[in-house]
Amino acid sequence: MAENPKTAVVDELIAFLKRELPGIGSTSSEWPEPGQAIVYPALAVITRGDAIFTPQKKREDLSARGDDYEVSPGKPRIATRYVVGRWEIPLQIHLWAVSKIERTKLDMLMVVALNAREGGGLALRLKQSFGEWATITMQKARYNDTEESTQRKEWRVIVDVVADCNALVAKVDPVILTTEVQSETSTTNTY
Repeated sequence: MAENPKTAVVDELIAFLKRELPGIGSTSSEWPEPGQAIVYPALAVITRGDAIFTPQKKREDLSARGDDYEVSPGKPRIATRYVVGRWEIPLQIHLWAVSKIERTKLDMLMVVALNAREGGGLALRLKQSFGEWATITMQKARYNDTEESTQRKEWRVIVDVVADCNALVAKVDPVILTTEVQSETSTTNTY
């Protein structure tokens, strides 16, 4: 089975949101520990369940094919990527702010950033996962306004998203560089 690209997706999404949302103080790919100092506004992208792998018939990823090959004595080889399925990774974005007004402004900016593609959604290139593209789709957003959070002056928005990308496997395949064809033809004509 292909390696789960969850870490690559989370890292790229955090980097993207940090660029798009001005003034983000701290970021994390895990839930903050109790007592951990957080610089507001803060951002955390965490998983909200197991990633779902859907197998597909193995096919070559032609976008990765190049002319580079490694030649060892008598055995030329080329690195080839194969698509073997799809990953669906459920994620949750937590955004903390110092006030309701700041939270609302950052939430609006985040919704716009997460729907940057025409027709909605976001496409991110996963540098840590063969440069593959992941599609991020926003499912729902909610404010965490409870009596307890108001007393703590915790102004947070929680956004559920799903990342979807190809499951890739890299393999080194042999390559035939040249072929020699010898044929003999007869010069006699038979009628």
